[in-house]
Amino acid sequence: MALLSTESLSMTFGGLRAVSNLSLQLEMNDLQGLIGPNGAGKTTVFNMLSGMIKPTTGKVIFDGEDITNLPAHQITQRGMARTFQNIRLFGSLTVLENVKIAFHRHVTYSFMQALLQLNIAHHEENITRSAMDLLDVLGLADRAHHQANNLSYGEQRLVEIARAMATQPKLLLLDEPAAGMNPHETEQLMNLIGKIRRDFDLSVLLIEHDMNLVMGICERITVLDYGMTIAEGSPEQVRANPRVIEAYLGEEVV
Repeated sequence: MALLSTESLSMTFGGLRAVSNLSLQLEMNDLQGLIGPNGAGKTTVFNMLSGMIKPTTGKVIFDGEDITNLPAHQITQRGMARTFQNIRLFGSLTVLENVKIAFHRHVTYSFMQALLQLNIAHHEENITRSAMDLLDVLGLADRAHHQANNLSYGEQRLVEIARAMATQPKLLLLDEPAAGMNPHETEQLMNLIGKIRRDFDLSVLLIEHDMNLVMGICERITVLDYGMTIAEGSPEQVRANPRVIEAYLGEEVV
C-alpha cells in the first residue's frame, strides 16, 4: 500500500484550473520531486495534500486513510509535515523555542497534572533534549539560543525543516528548501535531506527549482505545466523528455 496517493486531484479558483486530475503516488521511504515552471500548480498541490485548501475534486489518501477533507492540524497529527516557500518562523523567538513549539503537540496534560504541576517539568526536559538533538542533526545546535530572525536565510530554511521534523512525520513536504541558498549551502542541504530520510525512515516529496538538487537526489520526478502532469519518471527519463525540455528545462540543460 502506498504511503500517499492522489486520485484525480483538481483545484479550480474561479474559472482558472490550477491543478488538473493529478495522480501521484509515494511509497514508504521514497524521495520524489515535483517540478515545473512558475505558476504550474506545485504549491497548490502541497496546499491540498497538507489540508491548507480543499480540492475541488479528487481524493488524497495518506497511510490508508482518506484525508481529503481533514483540516491541516489533523493531517499533521497523522504524520505529514511541510515547510513553506515563504519562511514562517516565529522571528522573535529563539531557534530552540521555534522547534520546541512543534514538539509540544505530542505532549498532553490532564487537568489534574496541570493543576498539580505533575510531570510537566520532566516533559519539558525531554522536549528540550529532543529539540537539541534534532538541531544537532541539522547542524544548528550552536544557533539554538539565537533569535530566529537573526539567522541567515539558509539557516532559517534549516530551522523550518527542523520544526517540521519535530512533528515526527512519516512524510515530509519541502517547498523550495534551497531557495535563497548559495551553492555550498545547497550541497549541504542535499546531503542533509538524504541523511534525515535514511536516519528517520521517512518519505520526502519536494518542490524545487534548483535542477542540480532535484536531479541529484530524487529517485522519481513529476513535472507539472499549467496544472497538468506532462511527464513523470526517473531523473534520466525526465531530463530527456521533449515536453519537459520545451516547457521547463530548455535545450541547454540536456
